Amino acid sequence: EAQPAAETQTTAQAEGDVLTTVQLEPQRGSDATGEATFGLATEDQPYVDLALENLSTLPQDRTYVVWLLLSEDQGYPLSPLQVADDGSFSDRFPIPQFAIPIASRARFVDISLSENRSLLEDLRRAVNQERPILGYQGDSVLRGEIPTQEAAEGQGGQLPGGGGGGGGGRG
Repeated sequence: EAQPAAETQTTAQAEGDVLTTVQLEPQRGSDATGEATFGLATEDQPYVDLALENLSTLPQDRTYVVWLLLSEDQGYPLSPLQVADDGSFSDRFPIPQFAIPIASRARFVDISLSENRSLLEDLRRAVNQERPILGYQGDSVLRGEIPTQEAAEGQGGQLPGGGGGGGGGRG
């Protein structure tokens, strides 16, 4: 897909708008593979691109969810995933403004297999309490550790791997 905004980026982001790419490793005997790429669509709109393969088809009451994890058992569920019949998934998710500080501190990207009902209840409770960080739930299918970079630490508004281009930090 053409991204006209990417063509007008500053030279600090001339390599495209990618900040970091995280390889996702299969968990618990899964055959799935994938990667998550963090970047900036515009100067103040971060995103994560997911490219996944070999995911199993699911019963109706379960769904895959992409998480930005602060620890092994706590994080922000960014979105449920609609996986294709062939077990693949590829899409870009904008990271909401309120979730940018969470994304900047995230240690892992995780794809979980979750029960729809319990996830919906947790999401509703989090929205009502205005607390987007939830206890991790579901079974991890894919997980990757987000690389830490000294340049990103201490700049609260940065995304994982951010700060490397010399002009991206608006903390």
